[in-house]
Amino acid sequence: MERGKISVIVPVYKVEKYLERCIKSILRQTYKNLEIILIDDGSPDNCPAICDKLAEEDKRVRVFHIKNQGVSNARNVGLENASGEFVTFVDSDDRIDSTMYEKLIKKQVETNADLVFSRYLYEDENTHQITKVDEKRLQDFCESGDLKYFYNHTSNNDKSGDKIVITESVMCNIWRVLFKREVVEGVRFNLGIKFMEDVVFLSEILAKKDKKIAFIDEYLYYYLLRESSAVRTRAKIIYQNSLAYLSTIKKVLVGSEFEKHLPALEYFCYSECVLAKVVFGENIDLKKIKSWGSKENYKANKTLTFGLKQKVKYFLIRHKMFWLLKFLYKVK
Repeated sequence: MERGKISVIVPVYKVEKYLERCIKSILRQTYKNLEIILIDDGSPDNCPAICDKLAEEDKRVRVFHIKNQGVSNARNVGLENASGEFVTFVDSDDRIDSTMYEKLIKKQVETNADLVFSRYLYEDENTHQITKVDEKRLQDFCESGDLKYFYNHTSNNDKSGDKIVITESVMCNIWRVLFKREVVEGVRFNLGIKFMEDVVFLSEILAKKDKKIAFIDEYLYYYLLRESSAVRTRAKIIYQNSLAYLSTIKKVLVGSEFEKHLPALEYFCYSECVLAKVVFGENIDLKKIKSWGSKENYKANKTLTFGLKQKVKYFLIRHKMFWLLKFLYKVK
């Protein structure tokens, strides 16, 4: 017997090539008690029409057409209109296993967890190669609630030239999590943050006391790797976004048991700004954020860093070996 309704929130913007594949993977779920909330974020392509067509074909699909204000606002609109006892998110160019929600709900019932995580895979848009994301510490995190793993900001091991294999992935991705409705009450996405908004959203939830986290050791979410999501695109807004991110995350973590992780996060933001300036040529005054790159913050970050390439990156940034940093990222 199926339990409560799951509200699946899908922000939609310029993904007409992938949208039907995504939504049909949700509609094909073996768990049928769903509402699929499509937030058309003012998409200028054929997405609005596709959304309306999908709603006509299946009564579980609800469509909201809004003015373009970004993914965070779109997700917030979804949260405001969700009626399910559980909430989850899907990015509109990705797809999910047909048994994903049945398995997440089953685990939630067994454990009465507030959040249930699954594993996920990368799907290369060009080669269609499927790669399992190896998250060795995910189960430890779910059992202990220690944010040390959560703030391990992605270590990349480049094993095949221009194809990146992720060996330790940051757990900021909200799309492979089933949330109890109560645990997201009062939590919304920060509109001033253009990336890593997932980290802030999840941090606010994880900083709540007496939450319970569960985990299923199965790969159920397929994340599509696309050229448009490259680091270079992100570099243009990295400095202002880092200021907004740190300001927000401090409000969330100060006074909680996780405040100890703030120095490491400052160094992470510093390193992203250095990459944007040195590797991608963005106009960033590193003197303004010199304190983020302090020796103390570097040492704190080292304790959260997994993966050789990531460790080397932080070492080179700390010692201002920028020519080697450029070589590491193979940018001419």
